[in-house]
Formats: sequence, structure tokens, C-alpha cells
Amino acid sequence: MSVPPNRYEFPSSSSGNSISTLTVALSNFDIPTYYSHVAKHDCWRQAMQEEIVTLEANHTWDIEPCPPTIVPLGCKWVYSVEVRSDGSLDRYKAQLVALGNNQEYGVNYEETFAPMAKMTTIRTILALAVSVIGHYIRWI
Repeated sequence: MSVPPNRYEFPSSSSGNSISTLTVALSNFDIPTYYSHVAKHDCWRQAMQEEIVTLEANHTWDIEPCPPTIVPLGCKWVYSVEVRSDGSLDRYKAQLVALGNNQEYGVNYEETFAPMAKMTTIRTILALAVSVIGHYIRWI
């Protein structure tokens, strides 16, 4: 029986621990769901400030005047924590997300943009490229 490599340093099931260790570690943190709970804590306010700075640095949005006939979309803060492999707190994380469930194509959005690629996809493309180049070099 082969066992995949433990690339991300999560506890392996062979050591007696499993993903339940990570679940227990996450359950030790009280993750808020409302801004009124977050506003009382400096750590969460700092996480929100970091998110705003990042969004502005990446030019995520353009401020435009809203026509009187259009109701602007709302947004919401989503809070989480990142933990290290040993279960200790790495950082507080806050994300500002648009309430996209109210969007209509052609009314309040014209395009979709999601610059995300999984590492599996990148590895596959690189493996194919190396394979093609290897076959090409053998023919020369």
C-alpha cells in the first residue's frame, strides 16, 4: 500500500493522529460571525484593515456613481483563522466579499474574472510541456 507524501505537514493518519487533530485545533478558536462582535477586538480590526489595504493595492474596484434606478450590491465580512500544523494560531483573517447572489448579468456585472489555478493543474501543464519537449529533443 502506497502512502502519499505529507507535503503540507498535516498530522498523518499513520502517526495515530488524523485530520481530527486539525479539527480540534480549529474548534479551540471562537470565530465571529457579526461585525458587532469583531469591533471589540484589535486583532480582528487589524485583519480587516489588512484586507482593505490589499484590496486597494490590487485595484480590486473602481468607485463609480450609482444611477438612481440601481440598487448597489452589498458586501459582508467573513472571518476565519489560519492555524499552524501544530494547532497554534498563525493569523486572523478577514475577507470582504460581495453579496453576489443578487447580481444579474448585464445589469450589475458584465464579466467574470477568477485568476485562480490549482497547483495540480499547474503541475499537469508543466509535466505535459516537459513530455512534449522531451519527445521533440529525441527526434532531433
